[in-house]
Amino acid sequence: MMIPGGLCFWRGCSDCFTGTPDCRGGENVHSAEIRQGVMRRLEEIFPGMPVLDAEAAADAIAPYCALRIRSGSRQRIGERRYAAAWQVEVDYVPGETGERPHPDEVADALYDALEFVDFGKMRCRGAEMSHEYPDHLLRFRVQYALTLLREREAGSKMEAMKQEGRIRDEQ
Repeated sequence: MMIPGGLCFWRGCSDCFTGTPDCRGGENVHSAEIRQGVMRRLEEIFPGMPVLDAEAAADAIAPYCALRIRSGSRQRIGERRYAAAWQVEVDYVPGETGERPHPDEVADALYDALEFVDFGKMRCRGAEMSHEYPDHLLRFRVQYALTLLREREAGSKMEAMKQEGRIRDEQ
């Protein structure tokens, strides 16, 4: 069973779009790659606005976007396959009124921009996107889900076995 919405491109190849919930990621997708991919995408759509890690945003001057990975999970679905999901939260702090985008415009831009995000060598589709307005800021959430495939462990092969004795015929 795959976590809903886990559509992505295999190894970044747009010709390999499967359109099925069983997308295949890589062996080495980590939370840091998820964070970096979303931060790169935010910097592309808001070029003049600082995009910060949520922990570093305490002393920032508005307007800015702060990013955090809210949760992550991995569930084993086969011998070497894992369903992985990360929920990412983006806070847009508008600051004082003036020449800044309105939070509704930012929310619409985030829906469009964070639908597809590149993580390393693959492109993944966001699922379960939502936003809210707590405490005069915009909080946008998106979940990325994909299937991770682990490498096989090196083991002994039948050709590598040595015969140490012989079977004796008893007659």
